[in-house]
Amino acid sequence: MSKRKLPRRELPWIGPLLDNLPFSRLPTNSSVLKRLFFLIEAGVNGQTSVDTAAHTVKNELIDIWTYAGYGDILHDQSFIQKKIRGLNISFKSLNKIPTSRRSTPSFLQKEASFLGTLPKLFDISVKGLQDSNKITEGDRDFLKNHWWKPISSTPDLKLKKAVMKKLARQERNQAYLSQQPQPSTSTSPPPSTPSPQPS
Repeated sequence: MSKRKLPRRELPWIGPLLDNLPFSRLPTNSSVLKRLFFLIEAGVNGQTSVDTAAHTVKNELIDIWTYAGYGDILHDQSFIQKKIRGLNISFKSLNKIPTSRRSTPSFLQKEASFLGTLPKLFDISVKGLQDSNKITEGDRDFLKNHWWKPISSTPDLKLKKAVMKKLARQERNQAYLSQQPQPSTSTSPPPSTPSPQPS
């Protein structure tokens, strides 16, 4: 009888796995990896593939971002799933390096680079939709206050500052343009020529 493989509950570099993605904040790269590997490990005897797990995580991510109010600025689903698989590839490429080579400068540099990405937001939003010419004045007021709407107890102050700076720059540009003289669209009638006088 073959020995049953038990699912792992913790992995190197990413720590304990997650049985769910909490709706309290937008997930980081670390959270997405933890959730992805939980699904893979939980289905280890049922042969859960990376693609199947990534599909589940993708749906969960969309639900969380939509719940947070960003459902209208998300990339398409294929892009999100591809990004999840890319995160898995980054982990696998590091994990497959033999233990005997994990003290080399090249590995340590690669490890540090990977660890630096883990606490960052797993961003699935389309940045282009935040361009100034895409929003109305009503949307502008909404955006200024919307960034204060946290789904956790800690607002993303860094993100809010960046958005506020961008909106302020747009307002300055619009104020400058409104002060510029507008080209006249009226046309003056041509000067009349005097009628010839009878001799």
